Amino acid sequence: MFYGCTSLTSAPELPATKLSLDCYYAMFYGCTSLTEAPELSATELDEECYSYMFENCTGLTKTPELPATELTEKCYFYMFRNCTSLTECMEQLPAKKIAKFCYESMFENCIGLTKTPKLPAKRLFAGCYRDMFKDCSNLLDVTDLPAKKMVYECYAGMF
Repeated sequence: MFYGCTSLTSAPELPATKLSLDCYYAMFYGCTSLTEAPELSATELDEECYSYMFENCTGLTKTPELPATELTEKCYFYMFRNCTSLTECMEQLPAKKIAKFCYESMFENCIGLTKTPKLPAKRLFAGCYRDMFKDCSNLLDVTDLPAKKMVYECYAGMF
């Protein structure tokens, strides 16, 4: 919808609580003047609903909270990748039921981040945290990883 709008400085409200397949896919991709993300209240997510949503939003400094507790495949895939001015992220990603590749590359190359959110999920799936914080070169405070059951490539390249 706003893909590549480099002059966009504020985002519209996004009050939906139930998201469908790809609904916000790359919505603000490359909106380099966007400094604040809209509140995201969705608790029912479909596959890839937030994928690439804020990728390359280099002016974004803080993430919105993500309240969903059940995730679908690739729902947050590449969501904040290359948001190089991002210095604050949510305190916790509350989902306890996650899916394959759900957080893959979510914060990749967010060089302003110094702290990761808490990740309470105890059962992991293939690639769920793959490359999540890849190239986040200033991380100082990294969350504990409480998972009890791990699967193929769940942590591959996470840091």
